[in-house]
Amino acid sequence: MSGPKLTDVLRACFEDERQRERIARALLARPREERGLLQDRIDFSIVRLIVEHPETDGTEQALELAATDWRDLLMAAGHEQPDAHARWAAEVVAHPPRVVILDRVLPMQLDREGWGTCPHCGYRFKLKSSSWNGTQHVRCAGRIRALHSRER
Repeated sequence: MSGPKLTDVLRACFEDERQRERIARALLARPREERGLLQDRIDFSIVRLIVEHPETDGTEQALELAATDWRDLLMAAGHEQPDAHARWAAEVVAHPPRVVILDRVLPMQLDREGWGTCPHCGYRFKLKSSSWNGTQHVRCAGRIRALHSRER
């Protein structure tokens, strides 16, 4: 029985279809000298680094690391063991993190009490709490412009 395919992992990891397509295109554009399990290890490692650092779109950095030395990429992603990438892929497919790369500032409407729902992750929080640092929702690192009810 084979493990998850790259398309399954991308679907589980990235909420936005455009993000999935952009990352898939970037992976497919890479030189494919190495095939088979090694290629899956490299692709899954790139995806893992992007998923684990959503506050910055780490796609280019992960691709650069893969091009420079794929062994360093495997170590950075925690995939140094031959089956680590497959275990990670199975876990994310079973329990999707559904990451949104947070490079845009999105508006968040606040109610009269100062509560709003993060447009990046859907979590509801009060603006005057530790969940807000003035520009970002701390929980998901999404950049937000808070709109008070009078700013509609």
